[in-house]
Amino acid sequence: MQDLAAVEVLAIDKVSLGYGQRLQQILQVLETQTTQVEDVVLLDKLADFSPLWQKILQKFKVSEQLIPLTGCVQPSDLNDVQNTLSQLLAENLPKDANGSIVKKIISRG
Repeated sequence: MQDLAAVEVLAIDKVSLGYGQRLQQILQVLETQTTQVEDVVLLDKLADFSPLWQKILQKFKVSEQLIPLTGCVQPSDLNDVQNTLSQLLAENLPKDANGSIVKKIISRG
């Protein structure tokens, strides 16, 4: 453990901070300083962000402007996947009596 501590002391000025460490620093600065950012518009739900990002974003006036998934216009496997994902998000897939999702995919082959 002492060797690891010694390496950490040597590396502190030579190795850049990791992603999480940089976010922690941003959060600390936002605790004491204000920014010129007046508000933030999210295209995804705040709940979809990691807990650390949620803490950072909560320092601002946040509004959500959710963008629906767009689909491929040509019949294709990609179109099938996008439509299924869109229906899953909307939670309107047909279900059996036991609650299982029923999804028919018609083969174009």
